[in-house]
Amino acid sequence: MPGAVYLSDLDWLEATHGDADKNKSVQKDKPFTPGNNNKADAIRLTLNNKEVTFVKGLGTVADNPSTIKYDISNAGVTRFLTYVGIDHNANAFDPDYANVSKVEVVVDGNILYSSLARYPNGIAYDTEAILLDLKIPKNAKTLELKSYAGEHTWGDEIVFAGALFIANGRFDQKNEVIGTAEKRRKISNTHPLLMMPLYANGEDYLQGKYTFWGGDTLSAKWTNIDDDLKPYTVIQLHPDDLPKRDGAARDFYEYMLREAVNYINPKTGKSEPIPIILTAYTAGNMPYYTSAHWLTIDWIDAMYRKYPNLQGIFSTENYWIWADDIERKAAEYLKVSAKNGGYFIWAEQNNGAAIEKAFGKNGKPEFRKAVEQYNDNFIFMFKNTPAAEGNDAPTTSYMKGIWLANYSHQWGGLMDTWKWYETGKWRLFSPGNIGKSQGNRQWLTEPEAMLGEEALSIYLNGGAVYNFEHPSYTYGVKNEESLLFKEVIKNFFRYAIAHPGPSKEDIINSTKVLLHGDFSNAGNGNFFVGLNTEKAQTPLYTTGRYAVIPAVPSSLSVDALKKDTDTKNILVKNLKSAEFNQLEKKQEFFNSYYAEAYKGDIFAQQVGHSWFLYNYHVNDNVKQSGQLSILGHDLNLTIEPHTWLAISGSDNELTLSLNNFRTNKDDLWKGADTADQAKVLPQLSKKDAIRWIEDNYIQGPKLGDKRNTIIEISQVEKLPRVTVVDATTDSYDIPQVEFAAEEKLATISLVNNGHLKIKIEF
Repeated sequence: MPGAVYLSDLDWLEATHGDADKNKSVQKDKPFTPGNNNKADAIRLTLNNKEVTFVKGLGTVADNPSTIKYDISNAGVTRFLTYVGIDHNANAFDPDYANVSKVEVVVDGNILYSSLARYPNGIAYDTEAILLDLKIPKNAKTLELKSYAGEHTWGDEIVFAGALFIANGRFDQKNEVIGTAEKRRKISNTHPLLMMPLYANGEDYLQGKYTFWGGDTLSAKWTNIDDDLKPYTVIQLHPDDLPKRDGAARDFYEYMLREAVNYINPKTGKSEPIPIILTAYTAGNMPYYTSAHWLTIDWIDAMYRKYPNLQGIFSTENYWIWADDIERKAAEYLKVSAKNGGYFIWAEQNNGAAIEKAFGKNGKPEFRKAVEQYNDNFIFMFKNTPAAEGNDAPTTSYMKGIWLANYSHQWGGLMDTWKWYETGKWRLFSPGNIGKSQGNRQWLTEPEAMLGEEALSIYLNGGAVYNFEHPSYTYGVKNEESLLFKEVIKNFFRYAIAHPGPSKEDIINSTKVLLHGDFSNAGNGNFFVGLNTEKAQTPLYTTGRYAVIPAVPSSLSVDALKKDTDTKNILVKNLKSAEFNQLEKKQEFFNSYYAEAYKGDIFAQQVGHSWFLYNYHVNDNVKQSGQLSILGHDLNLTIEPHTWLAISGSDNELTLSLNNFRTNKDDLWKGADTADQAKVLPQLSKKDAIRWIEDNYIQGPKLGDKRNTIIEISQVEKLPRVTVVDATTDSYDIPQVEFAAEEKLATISLVNNGHLKIKIEF
């Protein structure tokens, strides 16, 4: 038909439905329920006493009302044609089901058609398809299809079958993503991102208060962030325990977005809106877990348009409850973010093959198709909250590989101290496993400097996005910084800003092998044990010889990577290759591509002319050593657990930045000398844990013992001069330097607990 355009081929301005599950969406060319269940059932109605199938159309559920709204301005629409009825896929076995009171067609706010005139008792399941052929007023701007439920919405699956416009002009697809909008912020190795989460306090919300757990407030939290870090920081809002009902998350988020956009810098008196990221999907968005369940795509789109400081949408931790619609929802989050210049940021772990499923392992390709088009607005992050199968290393490999294969713009990690709980650890260096018996004590116990070691896996491999949990421990409470944030996270992040990590080009040039396949079919974390990890479940690596070995799941194509001029020299190796059947063969294979650059049992990785090292023991009090060369200097280093450092310099000078900050939290485990005793300690509630942070961690903390780092430098002609450039206050002893002239050997002993930056001059 000349000038005919199907409505299902256009993007609507708004589409709502009456189903209780707001994660579902109005369907194009499918009935509502089959479409949301990823089934191929076509639209079916009764016409002339026969069932007729329609290839095109719209499917929704009536509400009071449900609305599908289109922009028809400038399109010269003259007619609207459709068949209306209740789809035959609907459940009509109960008399209360499948009965719609009325359907309206509204143009520019005026009712052009109402079914009540002909069907005063409503539209039933067995009502024949109603043909509408409506003349549209000249210069009309909007058209709305409204359907009103009967007594219930059950089975009220209204369809507009074969719905089309007759138009003289072209439709202005304002809702369509054509390319991508200008980004609201830059994220790269030279401009990293720190996400600072604030968790809504549901208890206070029920009393009419808009607050966060830990006593933080949005404006004060932002004000207290150091000025040099603000350009690289965003506030991530999380619904946490807001009431599980429609409207709660929207109300809370809009309250905070208003506060954020109206923020005035108290130092300058100028308007400086606070950048915000909204958590829109978590725990499968199940209505019994999170109020984010009721956040719709249309609402998110409206927030993007209303608040220019809204910079992204966040999804996190869905592996343990993988919802049927997550691939579709993720695609929608990415599309609406790209349309508005924001980012869709997803933190996940490959437990249960979650990452593989995200890209289509379950036969649901929606998200894969979305990233193929909108990858420049997608950021993927690992979330190292572990599970029994062990997936830290596989997940990080996927993050890097997906980025290299151009399915994401950037990547990063959410480092989670809940791992101490998930893996059954308790007091530091204490034997035994207490399971998940002391949650709030356990997440408080992970040693601080270990978070910096975990973040190095991102920094050294091209990633640029950082987030940390538990938020009270990693960031602080009552708008005050926790020691972990003050002494470790800020120190690390400032280093990443001042010394940008490797670019994508750098990573491509240093990558020899990329794996293609599914780790869920290759032993999960066991694939890396003995190669570059100590065990299947660990956030730390035993060697940086191979860097993080990138991988791409089988559902994503690597053909472009093989053909691209920049990446065609990277060997793409199938995970099922015979070389990976045995550890010895696996080691031999990777060793043939990556030369040994250092010796010892320490983790070390060279990036450019700098070296980065750490002791990879998580909960064993064991020293580690390594030997390496840097700019003509041979170094032998011995470091204790939870110590990481960076070394750079020139022929006559070396700069060493070290962090081994730890506090002593043994008092949390007072009364327990064994794991069995720890299991039965009185529970520390969420409120008690937050109070402990305020009273015993931010105020009057018990600092850990100073620990020793030994650096031996050979081929030295004279006694080096060691200068402390920067350090945590009162955290170190004066560095001791010994020089053996005959052996040309200098030995430097650093005793400290915290950040320490020294300069070594020869």
